[in-house]
Formats: sequence, structure tokens, C-alpha cells
Amino acid sequence: MLTDKTIKALKPKTSAYYEINNTTQRGYGRLAVKVNPSGEKYFYLLYRHNNKRKALPLGRYGDMTLKEAGVLYGKYKGHVYDGIDPREVIEEETRRKDESKKEAERKHREEMRKGSIGQIIELYLERLEKNASVSHFRESKRALLKDVLPLLGADTKAKDITPDNIVRVLHPIADRGKEVQCNRVRAYLSALFNYGIQFDRTTEAISKDIYFNIQFNPVTVIPKQLKRESPRDRVLSEVEIHAFWQAIENSQLAPDRKITFKLLFATGGQRVREVIQSEWAEFSLYEGLWTLPSNRVKNKRVHVVPLGELALSLIRELQEYNGHSRYLFPNQSNPEQPMKDDALAQCLTRMNKPGVGPFQSRDIRRTCKTLMGKIGITKEVRDRLHNHALDDVSSRHYDRYDYLLEKRSAISKWNEYLSRIIADNWQSNNLIQFSSKTGTLR
Repeated sequence: MLTDKTIKALKPKTSAYYEINNTTQRGYGRLAVKVNPSGEKYFYLLYRHNNKRKALPLGRYGDMTLKEAGVLYGKYKGHVYDGIDPREVIEEETRRKDESKKEAERKHREEMRKGSIGQIIELYLERLEKNASVSHFRESKRALLKDVLPLLGADTKAKDITPDNIVRVLHPIADRGKEVQCNRVRAYLSALFNYGIQFDRTTEAISKDIYFNIQFNPVTVIPKQLKRESPRDRVLSEVEIHAFWQAIENSQLAPDRKITFKLLFATGGQRVREVIQSEWAEFSLYEGLWTLPSNRVKNKRVHVVPLGELALSLIRELQEYNGHSRYLFPNQSNPEQPMKDDALAQCLTRMNKPGVGPFQSRDIRRTCKTLMGKIGITKEVRDRLHNHALDDVSSRHYDRYDYLLEKRSAISKWNEYLSRIIADNWQSNNLIQFSSKTGTLR
């Protein structure tokens, strides 16, 4: 009888040989150990099939124990007795396992093709990051990942989402009294499902082998909350601008924070995020130009802003404080990053602003555009200066003139106007007027 002791005692010879386990059973084959000249030992099932001697390898001794080899021998000896070749049994088992594995893989691929909520959000955000403004992308991402994904479930199929599921997402937001935010999340969800409906008909669906099979947008039947988001209409008056400029000078704000507010006015009301995230590489002080790359602006088109003397003097002053950084306005706690989006809001909260009504930093843009109109700058030039998206066919497809001369003229006139307002000797009872006949300020 084979035992571990007898197997270990087997010595190699010049040629391989078998040590057979003795048994009184006939017709079942024999468990044997083959000893190679190298000293390696292997378990085999020795048997006869169709009057031919055959040997079925079971495993290497050391990797397999004698007990494990005995189990395999017990599994196959009945087939030998029944006249069935164990090799054919093993081949059939292997074939079935392969088929089962292929079927499982096929089902997995089929399941993956039925796009989930996690997949549609991931793909939608990828598209949004490339095509939408930075602020819209960030707000959509925050809402979809924080308010939507946990409640709908990443693995839930997009086609299975019903209006009831949408209501369950929106209810906690509305229940907190956040009606405006509720409307926004609803809008993000509606855009998400519209994207999913269109996705199945794109080449991307073929390349990624993902299909959402969404039959209708489940958001469309969900009504908006009654409370509407009122558009802001806050515009600072000349008196308030003068008072605010004085408040900046008298405040305890850091020097670069003071310059931030001033530069928002001096550049004619460029977008707050575009100003606070600006980089020194974007500026040519010699040419008096600030060139914003397409990946930093809302409409994804390069935006050139001419700089007047007021803006240039502020930027040169800023070099003394932040000239060592990549950004004009670096984050105070992490200089490798730009100023945080809420930094100016915190500054306005802390500042003492006598004579100035409540306002937000983004109201400066509206103020500049409104007062530019007062001093005779045309709406078209103001729109160009603020880089508004122009939707007429001519602007979108044919007009590539950059209006730099007109924008320089507008900035020059705006700087003259702003310099008068912020002057120390400016009198609030002597408001600046524009003469349409002469085209001058008086």
C-alpha cells in the first residue's frame, strides 16, 4: 500500500518507473506514483481501455497529497470499471466549464450593455467637463454624485428609473426648504436622461458597447417647485462704487484681496472665477492684453481683454505680493492652487461698507455692463468685452474679427469714467453724465 513514508522512500533510477498501490479490486485501475530520474514524483491512474494500457496524470507529489490523489482516483475508477475512458470524462468536464464560463461572460457583457445609473452619470460628466462651463460642470457633478447617485444606486439600470424614483431624489431637498436647489437638481436630472436617450444613437455607444435603452425621460412629468429662482438685478450706483472703493482702502483685507475687487471693476466686470483663477502666463503687460484660454472661459472660446492703465497699475502692484506664484491670486493656505470661489464672499461679509447696500461679488459684472451703457458703449461691444455667447449664425460661423480696437476704446472710456468715480475729491452730488452729441463724459 502506498503511504507517505513509502513514497518519500522511493529513489530515482536511470529511467522512470511506477510504484503501484496494491488493491484486491479488479477492473478499477490502479493508483500509482511515477518516479522520474530527476527525483520528481507524480500520481497517475493506470488503467486499460479498449485493451490498451493508459496512464492519466493526477498531479505532482508535494503539490498534491496522497489523500487528494486518492480522492481523484476514487472519482475516476468507477468510469474505468464501466468501460469509460476518464480522459473523455475530464474533457467533457472541461468543455462544460468553458461553456459555463463563456455563458457567464456573455451575461456579464449583456448586463454591462444595459447602462446603469453609475455609467450614465460618469459618461455625462465626462462630456460636460469638455463642453460646459467650469461652474456648471462643478455644480452638476456635486448634485449628481451627492444628491442623486446614493438614492438611485450606481448599479440600477437607467431604463428602470421611474418618475417615483425621481420624486424620492427631489423630496429630501425640497423637504429642507431648498426649493431653488430642488429645481436645479431636477434640471440636472432631466439633462442627464436626455443625454442617455441620445447616447444610444451615437458612435460612442458602439465603441463603448453600452446602451441605456431609455424609452422616455422620467423627469418631464415631475413639476417644478413653486418657488422660482429670481434673476439678480443688483447694480451698484456711482455713489456706492465710490463708497466701496474707499471701504476697500480702509479695510483690513490682505493687499491682494483688495486688488481683486479693484481689478473686477478695472477690467470692466470680467467673470469673478475667471479673474480669481487667472495666471501670470495669460498676461502681456507690454501689449496691455489679458488672453484667457478656451478651457477657462464659459463659452470655450479664447477671450482677449484689453487692459487700461488702472488695471495695469493694479497688476504691477500685485506682482510685489504674488509675483512668485503661478496665480495672480493664490490660495492663502495652498499657494499651488488659485483663490477659492467663496473667498470674496467671505471678504464682503467681514468688511465694513458704509454707504453701500448688500451685494455679491458677481454683481460687479452687471454693474459695469449697466454703467458702460450709460456712458455710450454699445451693447454689441459690451457683449464682446464680457465674452457673451452670441447665437446668431453670423457670429457662430463666420465672424472671426476679435473687435480688439473697439474693446480697447471701450476700456479706455470705462477707465476714464471709473477713475473719476473713485477719485478722493469726487462729489456724490455731481454725477457723471455722457454727451451723446460729443461722445464724451462731463
